[in-house]
Amino acid sequence: MQQDIKQSYSVKEAASFLNIGSNTLFKKLREQGVLSHRNLPRSDLVKAGYFEVSLRQFEKRTDRFAVKQQYAVTLVTGPGLAFIQELIDPPEEDKPECQAK
Repeated sequence: MQQDIKQSYSVKEAASFLNIGSNTLFKKLREQGVLSHRNLPRSDLVKAGYFEVSLRQFEKRTDRFAVKQQYAVTLVTGPGLAFIQELIDPPEEDKPECQAK
């Protein structure tokens, strides 16, 4: 029997893997234009396999009735973790050199 391997992670989990706070990661991804103001990824990055968007649902109850509402959650794939790592911590050759005064 084959075990299912988790293919995608919440942004909070991704932040933990990358040793950065989740709020900081969301902010950096928005600043880089990776995520929209609603924290949803660009469609080209979803098509590239870096992110997935999962629709979830919750029930909002009042005294008289319940209303089901959907919301979207951004998930990061394995290749997306590498993509984010390069965005927030580019390789040494891409970093500007510090000049001593």
